[in-house]
Amino acid sequence: MAAKAAKIRVMPQHTLRASTIGHPCSRNLYYQIANWQDAAPPDVATQALFDEGHWMEQATLQDLREAGYTITGEQVSFTVNVRDGKEITGHLDGWISGNGLGTNAIPLEIKGYAFAASQFKSWREMLEAPQPWLRSVPAQLQLYLLQANSEYGVLVMRDKKSGQIFPLPVELDYDFAESLLMRAELVYEHLEMEMPPPQPPYDDNVCSKCAFEHICVPLQNVVIDDAGLVFDETQEKFASTYVKTHEAAQLHDEAAQQLRAFAKGIGKQCITVGAVDLRLTTRKDGAKVVKINPRGEENDH
Repeated sequence: MAAKAAKIRVMPQHTLRASTIGHPCSRNLYYQIANWQDAAPPDVATQALFDEGHWMEQATLQDLREAGYTITGEQVSFTVNVRDGKEITGHLDGWISGNGLGTNAIPLEIKGYAFAASQFKSWREMLEAPQPWLRSVPAQLQLYLLQANSEYGVLVMRDKKSGQIFPLPVELDYDFAESLLMRAELVYEHLEMEMPPPQPPYDDNVCSKCAFEHICVPLQNVVIDDAGLVFDETQEKFASTYVKTHEAAQLHDEAAQQLRAFAKGIGKQCITVGAVDLRLTTRKDGAKVVKINPRGEENDH
């Protein structure tokens, strides 16, 4: 256990990570970067679980190969672009093909659980789990699929008690993946403002296990006097920002609506209007979507 303790580190984090972008609290994502040095380090028991996870992953890869599957590209680094040079980073466990999967390799992610891994029949069920680390798994897979331009991938869960593995198919959900990119964009905006996102309602499953609980004041601890006056520095900053940017935000939204309507009317894939580029795309469901970028940002037409 002393050897395990010697491995414990709290390392700097400069980008959002695919493995945690699905965490239910955006404030946690903010702190991961802005306050990484304040994170409560894992205890020795948790470090032992991390080490076990590495061994379990290698054992699962070996089991899959013995079962006749082909595994390539293990632990390949990747990035998903958000905007303004901001990224979400991650590592793909590998690409899998063979047997019933055919010759076209698809993204593979491996997780080990101490409970009956067979309980999940769909990746969407994991989004309803009380544990924040379970809710993060589907988001991680969605970003892998989006980056790989792959319609399908597979989550292989290993039951640590029985040693059995349970594969779960994961299809790319464009709307869900897009919502993750929008969430990342919002977190990066708050990082630029040096102001954490709004605090969500207290959730014991999330807050009590958060590595930043000691610096994130729960809402029930905010001081409010008898007249209803709130004494909270973070909320006061939000109030000030709201007043200062209210008119500008309205003008921005109106301009965006006009430009998007114009681009849809023109019907061309990419046009330039003054200081912005407008890109018209069609989603899988047939809906027309217009992306607006200041000139010079993601301009590849």
